[in-house]
Amino acid sequence: MSEPPRITNLRSALDSRSFPAVGLWNRLEGRPCTTEFDRALRAEVRDPLWLLTRQWQLGEFRGTDAGSPVTATYSVATATPSRFRSAAGPVESLPSDRPLETLA
Repeated sequence: MSEPPRITNLRSALDSRSFPAVGLWNRLEGRPCTTEFDRALRAEVRDPLWLLTRQWQLGEFRGTDAGSPVTATYSVATATPSRFRSAAGPVESLPSDRPLETLA
């Protein structure tokens, strides 16, 4: 098996597209397959015992700077946006059948 060619000047090789390159992206974005995000936002833990075991293995339970248990109260309010205005456009009503990202 022969060795691949050595690239001495990477910048010029990329500019002239001399060699095929994999892994050059300007931006990576996930594409949702659905408009229902309820399950993803729940942040389910499938195996809590595994998480506790990893904490034990890494010594997190021996910490002297560990916090103490607290009781916390919180409230959450949600609101669905009904209008949208792009940077160069008028105010539009938002359709309720698709995510805001499709318009933005």
